[in-house]
Amino acid sequence: MAQSIQLSQYLGKPMECSCGHEHKTLLKRIDIDKGALNRLPGHITELGYHHIFMVCDVNTWKAAGETVAKLLSENNIAHKCLVIQDPELVPDEHAVGTVVTAFPKEADLILAVGSGTLNDLCKFVSYQMGLDYIVCATAPSMDGFASIGAALITNHVKTTYDAHVPVAIIGDTEVLAQAPMEMIVAGLGDILGKYTCLMDWRMAHLIEGEYYCEKIAGMVKQAVTIVVEQSSKIKDRDLEAVKAITEALALTGVAMSFVGNSRPASGSEHHLSHYWEMQFQMEGK
Repeated sequence: MAQSIQLSQYLGKPMECSCGHEHKTLLKRIDIDKGALNRLPGHITELGYHHIFMVCDVNTWKAAGETVAKLLSENNIAHKCLVIQDPELVPDEHAVGTVVTAFPKEADLILAVGSGTLNDLCKFVSYQMGLDYIVCATAPSMDGFASIGAALITNHVKTTYDAHVPVAIIGDTEVLAQAPMEMIVAGLGDILGKYTCLMDWRMAHLIEGEYYCEKIAGMVKQAVTIVVEQSSKIKDRDLEAVKAITEALALTGVAMSFVGNSRPASGSEHHLSHYWEMQFQMEGK
């Protein structure tokens, strides 16, 4: 029987560690399973929010945003929806301005409906405005859901800005499994990249004396192992396989928030990825 990732054990309490550091995250809830979308209004209400600013793009509106808006209305939760019309949204200065310009002053929560780009935009804007945010994931494509950094492209350069973690990560596996296959495979690739990034971190510790935590490295290794076990079922959009990838991506994000930087989940392979992304942007791709 395949292993499972017990994400709840890392939430709500500080974790003492033999490395000498206390690890903690401000992330309060993770609901990654079938039917999670229907439970979203309950999470919002229980966490004490009343006026929601929901942000999505034309793709994620179709994937989940329209359903989320309907659920909020049915549960009498006040909300405003921003549907960004760019089908290939780039998290740049213009996108940040679009979100800020549409922000209603009464909002007490920003709800990102999307994956990498929308998560980073809402993470950055909510941090700058001193508000909490929740991410409702629509694709298991990257590990930044629970990290403290927001990756934006400013002045055509991929730059990671200080931000904060969401208060909740919601991922309905039936939605996630219908994401474009290249985005699901991207999430798998992100997890497989941990092989090299953990080696980079270990070498930095041995050669440069950089801080290293065996326990957190072990968390990430566990996530990789579980995803590899499930990987053969990804091509079939199997719900358990998609759940395993999404939970692993969330767990590696928690690992980053525990350390306070991206070391446990981002190494030289991310530098290459960021370089290619910037190159494509400059070539208009």
